[in-house]
Amino acid sequence: MVFSDHLLVQKLCLLSYTMWAPAAYCSCLQLAANHMKLKIEILQLEKETADITHPFYLGKCSCTLEKTRVLNDFISSLMFLLST
Repeated sequence: MVFSDHLLVQKLCLLSYTMWAPAAYCSCLQLAANHMKLKIEILQLEKETADITHPFYLGKCSCTLEKTRVLNDFISSLMFLLST
């Protein structure tokens, strides 16, 4: 997806260079650079928060472990009652 966006911006820049003045081409290149900077920033934010939002780490929350322990105790009690 990043490559297709990049190719589209390059095509638009070349089109602006052939149809208008080089100043428009420079502004188009600046726009493309800003676009890529934003994409890099998004990827960096995703990388920084990946460990927080990953389901593996969400399951290790102490409150979730406590709920799991209580539920397991309850199930064990029910199984004991049903077996007697």
